[in-house]
Amino acid sequence: MYPYHLDISNNGFLYELGDGRFQLMNGAEPEQIMIGYGYIFVENELATTLENLDVERIKFFPAILFDRSKMKELSTHSKMVVNHHFDSDQIKDLDIVGKQFLLMSNQYLFVSPELKDILQEVVPKLTYPKGLSRFA
Repeated sequence: MYPYHLDISNNGFLYELGDGRFQLMNGAEPEQIMIGYGYIFVENELATTLENLDVERIKFFPAILFDRSKMKELSTHSKMVVNHHFDSDQIKDLDIVGKQFLLMSNQYLFVSPELKDILQEVVPKLTYPKGLSRFA
């Protein structure tokens, strides 16, 4: 059995500033889930939902997003840290029992089948291709 890729296409990206804030780039608006190399941000409401689900090996930290075009700081998202990493050649050997996020190459987020079923109800607009089917 394979994990499912959380297929998220963000309109922009975030750039970490020296003071710990993350600047929205390319005129992007904050999205419910924002993923890029080395970061995952989720809206605070979704972060609370995931914490209440007791998803394994994740932690949340307060975050400040900075919109330079409006000179506005936003505290609407939390930084999510996933402590289950793998490389693409390990995908056949993963233990994906339970509610888990998995991170490949520090930028591609995957979910276990059990968590996928829950997330489809909570975040219905996402797609969940199985395994590495979108990477071929």
